[in-house]
Amino acid sequence: MEKVKPIAFTDWIPNDTITFRKNFSPEMREKIVQALLDFAERDSGKEVLKNLFSINGFVLANDKDYDVVRTTLKTLGMEASQYIK
Repeated sequence: MEKVKPIAFTDWIPNDTITFRKNFSPEMREKIVQALLDFAERDSGKEVLKNLFSINGFVLANDKDYDVVRTTLKTLGMEASQYIK
Protein backbone atom coordinates (compact mmCIF):
# COMPACT_ATOMS: atom_id res chain seq x y z
CA MET A 1 0.00 0.00 0.00
CA GLU A 2 2.97 2.28 -0.51
CA LYS A 3 1.60 3.67 -3.78
CA VAL A 4 -2.09 3.07 -3.21
CA LYS A 5 -3.85 5.36 -0.77
CA PRO A 6 -7.22 4.11 0.47
CA ILE A 7 -9.98 6.68 0.36
CA ALA A 8 -12.52 4.60 2.32
CA PHE A 9 -13.00 1.23 3.96
CA THR A 10 -16.10 -0.93 3.73
CA ASP A 11 -17.47 -3.53 6.08
CA TRP A 12 -15.91 -6.98 5.88
CA ILE A 13 -17.09 -8.95 2.85
CA PRO A 14 -16.88 -12.70 2.30
CA ASN A 15 -14.16 -13.77 -0.10
CA ASP A 16 -12.46 -16.92 -1.33
CA THR A 17 -15.46 -19.04 -0.49
CA ILE A 18 -15.77 -22.78 -0.87
CA THR A 19 -19.24 -23.28 -2.27
CA PHE A 20 -21.35 -26.31 -3.10
CA ARG A 21 -24.15 -26.49 -5.64
CA LYS A 22 -27.68 -26.71 -4.27
CA ASN A 23 -28.20 -30.39 -5.07
CA PHE A 24 -24.76 -31.57 -3.87
CA SER A 25 -24.92 -34.56 -1.56
CA PRO A 26 -25.26 -33.26 2.03
CA GLU A 27 -23.29 -36.23 3.34
CA MET A 28 -20.41 -35.63 0.92
CA ARG A 29 -20.51 -31.88 1.61
CA GLU A 30 -20.17 -32.50 5.35
CA LYS A 31 -17.25 -34.88 4.81
CA ILE A 32 -15.43 -32.36 2.62
CA VAL A 33 -16.07 -29.47 5.02
CA GLN A 34 -14.85 -31.50 7.99
CA ALA A 35 -11.76 -32.67 6.09
CA LEU A 36 -10.85 -29.07 5.22
CA LEU A 37 -11.40 -27.87 8.78
CA ASP A 38 -9.29 -30.75 10.14
CA PHE A 39 -6.55 -30.06 7.58
CA ALA A 40 -6.46 -26.37 8.56
CA GLU A 41 -5.93 -27.32 12.22
CA ARG A 42 -2.81 -29.41 11.59
CA ASP A 43 0.61 -27.74 11.51
CA SER A 44 1.24 -29.08 8.01
CA GLY A 45 -2.15 -27.78 6.87
CA LYS A 46 -1.52 -24.35 8.35
CA GLU A 47 1.79 -24.18 6.51
CA VAL A 48 0.22 -25.16 3.18
CA LEU A 49 -2.64 -22.69 3.53
CA LYS A 50 -0.27 -19.89 4.48
CA ASN A 51 2.18 -20.60 1.65
CA LEU A 52 -0.37 -21.19 -1.11
CA PHE A 53 -3.19 -18.84 -0.21
CA SER A 54 -1.84 -16.50 2.49
CA ILE A 55 -4.64 -17.58 4.83
CA ASN A 56 -4.61 -18.90 8.39
CA GLY A 57 -7.55 -21.28 8.14
CA PHE A 58 -11.22 -21.54 7.33
CA VAL A 59 -14.31 -20.01 8.91
CA LEU A 60 -17.78 -21.46 8.52
CA ALA A 61 -20.15 -18.95 6.98
CA ASN A 62 -23.90 -18.60 6.92
CA ASP A 63 -26.37 -16.69 4.79
CA LYS A 64 -26.29 -13.65 7.11
CA ASP A 65 -22.59 -13.19 6.32
CA TYR A 66 -23.65 -12.10 2.83
CA ASP A 67 -26.07 -9.37 3.99
CA VAL A 68 -23.35 -6.74 3.51
CA VAL A 69 -23.10 -7.74 -0.16
CA ARG A 70 -26.88 -7.59 -0.61
CA THR A 71 -27.03 -4.19 1.10
CA THR A 72 -24.22 -2.82 -1.05
CA LEU A 73 -25.85 -4.06 -4.25
CA LYS A 74 -29.20 -2.56 -3.19
CA THR A 75 -27.53 0.78 -2.39
CA LEU A 76 -26.00 0.78 -5.88
CA GLY A 77 -29.34 -0.12 -7.48
CA MET A 78 -27.99 -3.47 -8.62
CA GLU A 79 -29.29 -7.04 -8.43
CA ALA A 80 -27.11 -10.07 -7.74
CA SER A 81 -29.01 -11.94 -10.47
CA GLN A 82 -27.34 -9.64 -13.05
CA TYR A 83 -24.07 -11.41 -12.36
CA ILE A 84 -25.31 -15.00 -12.31
CA LYS A 85 -25.38 -16.92 -15.55
